[in-house]
Amino acid sequence: MERRISVVGLGGSMAPTSSTVAALKLALAGAEGAGAETRLFEISALDLPMFVPGAEAPDSARRLTDAVHKADALLWSSPVYHGTISGSFKNALDWLELLSDRDPPYLANKLVGLIGTAPACHQHPGGRRQHLGRVARAVAGAQPSGRPGLRRAPACPGTGDRSRCSAAQGGGALRLRPAEGVRRHP
Repeated sequence: MERRISVVGLGGSMAPTSSTVAALKLALAGAEGAGAETRLFEISALDLPMFVPGAEAPDSARRLTDAVHKADALLWSSPVYHGTISGSFKNALDWLELLSDRDPPYLANKLVGLIGTAPACHQHPGGRRQHLGRVARAVAGAQPSGRPGLRRAPACPGTGDRSRCSAAQGGGALRLRPAEGVRRHP
C-alpha cells in the first residue's frame, strides 16, 4: 500500500470567525479529496506565547513543529494587515526555529502553499504573496526552485484599478530546496 501524502495547514487568524481559516479549510478539503492526509493548526487554538530564543517550548509549539517536520507539504494561510502577515502568524513561524536541529532542518524539501486574505481594495495584491514567499524561504533556509504562481489581481469594482484591489486570493506554491550548506534527505 502506498503512503498518503501528508499536508499540514497553519491558519493565521485570531478572529473567532475567520475568512483566512475558511480559505485554509477549503484548500485542505481539496487536498483530502485528492487523497492526502491533512491536519489543521489554527493559530488561535495553539495559544502560543511570544517566541523567545532559548525559552522552553510549550506543548502546542512542539505538536506544531513535530507535525510540520513529518509533513510532505504545508499550506500557510494568513490575513494581511498593513501589507504583511499577521503578528500571530509570524510568531507561529518563529516557533519553527525548533526545527533547526532536525534532519533535514527547517522546511528543507517541503512544498509550501501560500494563502493570503484581505478585504477588497485594501491591500496591494502582490506584496503579501512576495512577503509570504520570502518568509517561507527564510524559515526553510532555502532558495526557491521555481517561481511562485502569482496571479493578477481583479480590478476593484467600478474603478478598474488593479494596483489596490484584492479579495481573499491565494498565492502560489514554492518548492523549497536547501540553501548551500543545509543538509538534505539521503
